[in-house]
Amino acid sequence: MRLARARLKAESPGVTLQPTALVHECYLRFVGDTRLSVENRVHFLAVAATVMRRVLIDHARKRKAHKRGAGLRVTLQTGIEVAGGERELDSLLLNDALQKLAQFDERKAQAIELKYFGGLTNEEISEVLGISVATVGRELRIGQAWLRREMAAALR
Repeated sequence: MRLARARLKAESPGVTLQPTALVHECYLRFVGDTRLSVENRVHFLAVAATVMRRVLIDHARKRKAHKRGAGLRVTLQTGIEVAGGERELDSLLLNDALQKLAQFDERKAQAIELKYFGGLTNEEISEVLGISVATVGRELRIGQAWLRREMAAALR
């Protein structure tokens, strides 16, 4: 609930999705997937990050379709900034950029997804990805720099 509240707190005014609704939607997707087997707490948080990302992106797409372009807005608080300062970014833009990053560096995209959508610490991310904490820090810094450049170019 804390993570859902934090994610939605960064949304622009007028967003109708509430933290409880976000948690419920994630839960429904969890129980609806019979193939899911969670190994431990960190693995659960990693899966939850992916599910939460999908729920937020689906919600953004529905809003955008309904409002003709008024997409869900997300303020990134993980160090991803555009054009020299923290700005609100379209979550669909973020999703597109993460998908592009994943095409050539899946691990960086996963690390960023776990940090932003899952709220995992660098230590937890290192456990999920099977890499050192120092490598997680490098992956996050490089991935965030790439996303910053990609999303700034898309906004021009």
